[in-house]
Amino acid sequence: YSGRLLPCYVMHLVFNGIQSVGIILWPYMQRNSSGGGEQKAAVVHAVMHVLKHLI
Repeated sequence: YSGRLLPCYVMHLVFNGIQSVGIILWPYMQRNSSGGGEQKAAVVHAVMHVLKHLI
């Protein structure tokens, strides 16, 4: 045991969190893909805003 397990665990949580947000938002982005460019851009902007404040 080297005591370096916590950073690996934190990185695992970060990347899994990003992936889970993508999985949750994917159906909304697919539904709005037909002529809903403004709505898709709003969703992407909201996600980027949240991620900016998390980092």
